[in-house]
Amino acid sequence: MGRVLLTRGDIPGAIEQLQTALKTRPDHPDALYNLGRARLAQGRPKETADAWQRALGTRPEAIGILVDLSWLLATNPDVQRPDAAVSYAERANKVTGNSNPGVLDVLAAAYAADGRMEQAASTGRRALQRALAAGDERLARDIRRRLEGYEQSTGAADSSGIQ
Repeated sequence: MGRVLLTRGDIPGAIEQLQTALKTRPDHPDALYNLGRARLAQGRPKETADAWQRALGTRPEAIGILVDLSWLLATNPDVQRPDAAVSYAERANKVTGNSNPGVLDVLAAAYAADGRMEQAASTGRRALQRALAAGDERLARDIRRRLEGYEQSTGAADSSGIQ
């Protein structure tokens, strides 16, 4: 019920339902993940990170949680922890066989947050290639925009030949 309310935009109602569910099962990964999403919608990134880290405690290979937590820790200044973001993104990348463009995009962002711009650029290029191969133009456009920033930071021109 909490997930349904969250989807409908009833954040307070969703939180109430999710907290009720967590009283019965404090380690329920789906309830924790959705509670984190609700807290993020409220602008509470610290509570989001806490909920998602707890969810990973019971479902350590959950791609969605790994990716969302990594993105949060890489890009949100209130909870930024680049080293943890890299760790979570690398785990997600390993689970997906180094082939998912969305996961590679998050890994590139985590590397960038950690100051590893060469790795960010090379990973971003792989993400872009995979997105284009999958025909995901929207993701490719977003990756391309971020990739330009990584490459500018390294002083390298795009040598991938990807348009």
